[in-house]
Parts: sequence; structure tokens; C-alpha cells
Amino acid sequence: MGSWVESRHDFTSFRIFGHKYSNKQFCAFSLLKFISKLFKGHVSITGKGSSRQDHPNHAPSQHASEKDNLLSSPKHGNGKEEDDPSLATVVKLIETFRAETRCSMGTLQSTMHSSGARLTAIETSLQDFDDRISALEAKCETHEKSNKLLIAKMEDLESRSKCQNLRVSGMLENLDGPQVTAFKTTFFAETLGMDIPDGPEMLDRARRLASRPSSGQNTLPRLMIVRVNHFRVKQRILQLAREKGQLIFRRHPMHIYPDFTPEIAKRRASYSNIKAKLQATCIQYGLLFPTRLQVSFNGGKHIFTTPGDVEKFFMETISPTLRADRADNADG
Repeated sequence: MGSWVESRHDFTSFRIFGHKYSNKQFCAFSLLKFISKLFKGHVSITGKGSSRQDHPNHAPSQHASEKDNLLSSPKHGNGKEEDDPSLATVVKLIETFRAETRCSMGTLQSTMHSSGARLTAIETSLQDFDDRISALEAKCETHEKSNKLLIAKMEDLESRSKCQNLRVSGMLENLDGPQVTAFKTTFFAETLGMDIPDGPEMLDRARRLASRPSSGQNTLPRLMIVRVNHFRVKQRILQLAREKGQLIFRRHPMHIYPDFTPEIAKRRASYSNIKAKLQATCIQYGLLFPTRLQVSFNGGKHIFTTPGDVEKFFMETISPTLRADRADNADG
């Protein structure tokens, strides 16, 4: 007897234990047995080309049992399929899997829809926040510009309110007596040799800055602020103080200078280095209110608002001109 599975050369039919089956029936039969093997684990299918001659110890009863197991689904001789319990189980499992998959897909679609709605809401909120932040930034820029203008106006008003004030430093405590304004008339006359007409009326007020130090403290005298009613009188006092240089009042050194705000005083002090250079080269200059430096050079007047501009003018214009003048004088 030949092999239990015989195949014709045209691959259109198969013969199993003498029974003829079509190609389609054999594929379905093989697939069903493979699935049954996966689920039950007790079906074994002998490979192609196996025969009783290949297995001499194989008993006929074993062949019959294997034949019954392998041919449980198809009918012998007619090539039709019968219902198989294992096939029903597989179909049931497949249907259960499809039902669970449909349920899971429905849940997944619902979750995706909910996530999409939430994402859309978040995008809308972000756009709203972006618009609000842009509006706030524009307002901040406007407020910043306004704030700078207000600060500049405030500094200008504060500085101009001090235009008629003088600062006097170095005057010992209790040296001015109870009548400070009347004493100042005597102070300017003795220090500067200046007779102020209508002294008590011309000098509006005079006061000390900060609180009086306690007795026994070795501290510097407090600054004194003197307000002059006429601006020209104040300018005359400053001019005499600059011309006289060192001021001595009753054997104590004194200093008289304008009264500026701390910010203006700091900005005016930033010109100290360039002023020293101009003074060393005998270049005339003047510090204008509030923080402008006027330089007179070669018959012209140049006004600068920052120390850097003055430094640049000095290096590019003044220094080369002075070097050329010195070279011409040396050649002459």
C-alpha cells in the first residue's frame, strides 16, 4: 500500500488513505487540524512522503486510529465536509474575539474623540492666553515709555526746584547761632568779601540737613542749604567761590557748590576725567544744567550730553590738532 497522502502531479487533488479529496478540501482540512493542534495539543500530522513502509513497526491499529483522527471532518468518498466540534469552538472563539475587539474599538474611538475635544479646548485656551499676553506686553511697553517720561519730568522738576539753592559744607555745629539766615549774610561777607544788599531778605532760608548729632560724637558737620531769592545773586556767589579757590571761615575750610539731586550730581560727576584732560590742555569748558558739557575749541562751541561723546571729540579732534600745533611750533 502506498503513502497515506498521495498527490498527483497537477496538484488538483489529493488521496488520503485511498480516499480522494480536492485541493480546496485538503487545505481546509490541514488548516482545521493545525488550529485543533494549537488548542488541544494532541493531533499529530505525519509529513508528506511518510508511509507504512517508512515505519515498519507501525501497527495497523495505529494507522486506523490516526486515520480516524485525521479524517474526522471529511466524508469518505463523496468529498464533502461535515460539522466538527473543534471548528465550532474556533468559530466561537473568533466571534468572541471580534465582539471584544468591537467593544475595545468603540471605547478607543470614544477616548480619542474625548481627547480630541480636550485638545481643541486647550488650543483655544492657549490662543486666548497668547492674545492676552500680547495685549499685556503692548500695555507694558506703553507704561514703560510713560514711566520714563514721568521720571524725566520728575527729575527735571526736582532739579529746577533746587536751582536757587546753595550747599555749604564744613561749617561747624552751633557756629551759625540761632539766627541762621542773618548769620549767612555775615558768612558771605567774611568769606567772599561780598556785600549782599538786603541780606536777610535776599537769603530766603537756611537750614541743616539731617538730624543734629548727639553730644560727644566726633562726626563731620552737617551740610547747610541756603536758598537765595535772586538767581543772579546765587550765580555771583558761585563765581566768587570758584575765583577764590580755597575758602576759610574762622580758621575752618569751607566749600560752596550748587544743590543738585543725587542722580544729577552723579551724572555731572561722570565728567570728572574728561574735565581734567580739558583743563590740562587749557581748553575752555563749562558744565551746563543739568548734565551738558560745553567745550570751546578753535573759535567754536560744542555741546555734549554724555562723557563718551566728549572723549571721542577729544581723541579725534582736539588731540590731533594740538599735536599738529606743537609740531609746527617745533619746526618754526
